Amino acid sequence: LVRNSRAVPSKLSELERIVNNMVFFILGCMVAMTSASCITYVIWFASAKKNLWYMCYRYNAGSVPELFRENCKSDENYSPGSTWPTFFILFNNFVPISLYVTIELINFVQARYVDEDLEMYDESQDTPARARTSNMNAD
Repeated sequence: LVRNSRAVPSKLSELERIVNNMVFFILGCMVAMTSASCITYVIWFASAKKNLWYMCYRYNAGSVPELFRENCKSDENYSPGSTWPTFFILFNNFVPISLYVTIELINFVQARYVDEDLEMYDESQDTPARARTSNMNAD
């Protein structure tokens, strides 16, 4: 009973471990860039708010055209914290989702090559080679 209480070994290939670590690193960089962009936006917005009449800030100033004053009657203000998800969504292209799809497609094609290889046929037992998993050849 004690022998069976050990940790289950990982079934990830070395390539999948490397790609997962790369994606976690990229995600960490993305969180750092998002936070830096959010902080920079808050600082910029505080200094430039007086000139943003076209975004309905200080629309009561005399130099603002009447058309903008009519459309800016709402008191909706967005909190600075709402810009963090916005920047996170803008930076989502950094995470290479297509990399996982490409690796799986390559593994599938290689498994098909193993299935169709005539030189891997065992005549004595009359059994062809069968790839029962797509990532076996990654190791």
